[in-house]
Parts: sequence; C-alpha cells; structure tokens
Amino acid sequence: MEDIEYKGEVRITERKLFVMNFVEDIEAFDEGYVSLNTKMGKVTVEGRELKILSLEGENGEIRISGDISGVLFSGGKQSGGFLSKFFK
Repeated sequence: MEDIEYKGEVRITERKLFVMNFVEDIEAFDEGYVSLNTKMGKVTVEGRELKILSLEGENGEIRISGDISGVLFSGGKQSGGFLSKFFK
C-alpha cells in the first residue's frame, strides 16, 4: 500500500478561532471540547463556549469558535527521525 502525504493546515487566531482541514468526522462535541477524526489521526480541541461554525465536505475544513485552551493531536502516523530507519 502506498503512503499518502497530506498537507494539512491548522490555524488558531487569538485563541478564539480554530480552523483545520482534512477532517473526516466529528466524533463528539459539547461546549467544553470537540473531538475530530482526521486523515492524520485524532484531534481534540478543548476550551469554553466552543461552537462549530462550519464543516465543509470538499476539503474537510472545520471552523470552531470559543475560548480555546488547548489542542491535542493523537494517533495517526508518526514520522520517525534519523534513528528510526535503523530500528525497523
């Protein structure tokens, strides 16, 4: 199977607006967090008074507003450093 490289983009503006592309699904959400499945793994946005403004299907872009306190990236493919080539 061929590895596909995704050129994702994440923007956070003044901790009030979160924008990201390549979102495949919204796993769960409420005013305190939004959990997303993306082509590169899971992303969780944490904060207060979070609202999903839009989710565009074509490029999977999501826009979330509120008081953003943190973003957690987990899962997905991890790119290895120089030594990872020796420990395959």
